[in-house]
Amino acid sequence: MKAMELRDLPMEDLKHKHEELVTEYFGLRIKHTLGQLENPLVLRRVRRDIARARTLLRERGESATRLRRRRTGTWAAKASKSKDKKDRDSA
Repeated sequence: MKAMELRDLPMEDLKHKHEELVTEYFGLRIKHTLGQLENPLVLRRVRRDIARARTLLRERGESATRLRRRRTGTWAAKASKSKDKKDRDSA
């Protein structure tokens, strides 16, 4: 996907496209590991598309890492663990 095509997308569509690309890359990595991927250069293309999308998200002020953590809930889990640790340290 060209960078200009990604730039034309609204923020919500860009976030959705980033999530699609990450999911696609995961599936391609599994296929490559199993030897079922016909063209391994597809991995490079998708990886670069992910980088383009992340760059645009950062330019627009939204971190891709933050998006992923919000969606999976790991951010909340990490926050509660650090709060528990602070409570133990202060006691």
